[in-house]
Amino acid sequence: MTTNFAEPAGAMNDSGVGNGRNTGIAGWQLANLVLIIVIASVFEIMGGQTPRSRRSGVRQISHGHRDAMTPEERAEVDDLRDWYMEQCRERSPHEVIVALESALERCASDPARLFIIASLAHQHELIDQWEEAESCIHDLIKLSNGAPEWWIRLAEFYHYSHRNLPAAARTIRTAVRRAQEEGSFVRQSLTTQIRIAISENDFPLVSRALRQLINAPVDLAKPDVWYETDFLDRIPAGTVEPDLLKRYRELAQTRRAPPPNAT
Repeated sequence: MTTNFAEPAGAMNDSGVGNGRNTGIAGWQLANLVLIIVIASVFEIMGGQTPRSRRSGVRQISHGHRDAMTPEERAEVDDLRDWYMEQCRERSPHEVIVALESALERCASDPARLFIIASLAHQHELIDQWEEAESCIHDLIKLSNGAPEWWIRLAEFYHYSHRNLPAAARTIRTAVRRAQEEGSFVRQSLTTQIRIAISENDFPLVSRALRQLINAPVDLAKPDVWYETDFLDRIPAGTVEPDLLKRYRELAQTRRAPPPNAT
């Protein structure tokens, strides 16, 4: 049975624009095209292999592993994903927000609710509605019982969108702790902490986080990113031990074996 996520006829956005389809390419359309690619990849996650989608708005959209969902939950999320991709292609953020809020009222499962709320946060960010975006991310944390991926999302929001480095630093500490407690998103939380620490010129923290990344056990059954390297060129010479950077680069170049349940 296919879930109908279409909003009621005649729905309007908050600027009074109806649900007609738009033409032409705007900045928000390009941003949504990037998000569409991310969404298409995220829902193919198997065995903890998570694609890089940093600063795309939504990094982990599903609630835990896809194979942990019931068949009914997978079907609902798949229908929702396809519907949302169409909304992003053809409508403005204001219109997408109206459609998402309407769809949220008809969700039957927590994975679908997480998807919609995360997507709402991204759409609010596209139009600089920072308070609404922050509220959505806090809702994600509550709904997921404090899952580390959403604490990471909140830290990134403070870092990149809100430009509040003290809040980002506080939040990522919570994200790292929650990730280490659950054993998932450990690498993602630590690399996010490094990016924030670089912005704060806190290079002792960069060194500590790099050591944690090097020493952390790898569990391919848990969702996480691999060893990211985009931040390495932003570390000024002499602020971090060269041997530590060398060891991390070597680790990042290794290839992980496919998990046992990969197809």
